[in-house]
Amino acid sequence: LEIDTGPLVVAIIRDVTAGSPTAVKQWGFEVATRASRPASSDPPSGVRVEYTRDLKMVVKWDRVVGHVGYVVQIGDGTPQGWGQPIQCPKSRLTPVGLEPGQHVSIRVAVQRKEGLSAFSDPLAVVVR
Repeated sequence: LEIDTGPLVVAIIRDVTAGSPTAVKQWGFEVATRASRPASSDPPSGVRVEYTRDLKMVVKWDRVVGHVGYVVQIGDGTPQGWGQPIQCPKSRLTPVGLEPGQHVSIRVAVQRKEGLSAFSDPLAVVVR
């Protein structure tokens, strides 16, 4: 006996059983489970600064899968010198209000469903 377990059959079984493992087993199928990866509190990596042709600073970092957003802080690099958190939906930010020659530090955290990660190590930058 050969059973077609193509996408349509799987969708029908899922609909009929409402995803219940017990009900799926009653149809004579084995239920495979996947161990979910534990949520990480790691900050994003690859925090860097690039400049556009017209010398606008763009802060970029490596995209984190499963993020809800990011939080960026810009400050003078001292523990008390961080500015207000900037909510950012993508893995890039073009800050405003910085002056050429200004020394700043930038750090980024990942907002996940489980909460906010640790911040990345500060990146010291002299604004162009």
